[in-house]
Amino acid sequence: IMIAGTRIPLVPLELALLLVSALCCNSSGFITTPTTRGLASPLNSVTPDGIVPSEATGRRSALAFIFGSGLAVAIPSPSDAAFPTIDDYAANGAKIPEAPPPVNPKLAALSAKADPTDVPGISAAIQASLPAVGELVSDADWAGTRSALRGSGPTYTGNALSMVRKTYFGMAGGKGGLAKAVGSTGQANTVENARQDLASALAELEDFALENTSLFFNSVDKKEMEKLMAETGYKENKEEGRKLFVAVKSYATDFDIIAVGVAKSK
Repeated sequence: IMIAGTRIPLVPLELALLLVSALCCNSSGFITTPTTRGLASPLNSVTPDGIVPSEATGRRSALAFIFGSGLAVAIPSPSDAAFPTIDDYAANGAKIPEAPPPVNPKLAALSAKADPTDVPGISAAIQASLPAVGELVSDADWAGTRSALRGSGPTYTGNALSMVRKTYFGMAGGKGGLAKAVGSTGQANTVENARQDLASALAELEDFALENTSLFFNSVDKKEMEKLMAETGYKENKEEGRKLFVAVKSYATDFDIIAVGVAKSK
């Protein structure tokens, strides 16, 4: 580049700044800038406003004066280089999208609900849920098993598995309401007996799940436990859980037979 008829080679920025400072300083060590209209102001001196100009500010002024609009050398201040943060977006009314929670298609049936007055519908929902319960038992996910059987949490609230564990399916009219739904008091007694057998099997599986549920303080604690189990070769005994699940399926089949009979008799 050419400055005052002198060719200056391209050099790193810091060296260039030092060179410009040397060119712009007079014998008293003052920098002449356009803002002072030819009046020399010493580096780091106090301005009439009480502001102490920094060396970097003096360099930017000198560069702007020497190069002008021809070369348009711009040295941005630190604030110019700032990137907007999440808080900046939120302050301006922007909505930050949240990632949806992961969904396991195999477990979707556990959320199945049914009308308490529709006994065949309850049975159908339970039959649809059993494969998903089997997945949880096979994976030794005892916390998930217990949540599904209890119908706890926003995902499983009011599901068929929890409904069948309530006396007369939780109907407000009790036995009379069930008798009205299935056609007679005799039918209501038959359905209630089958429901009790299935509910008892589900309760045993839930108790086992509770006894075997592992509690972790956080994800790090869980990873450490999994690492320890891998190092020691520990293998969880899932056989008892499988046996209890087989019993649940057997009683669910008996309940379904009665539910289908109720539907035919109406």
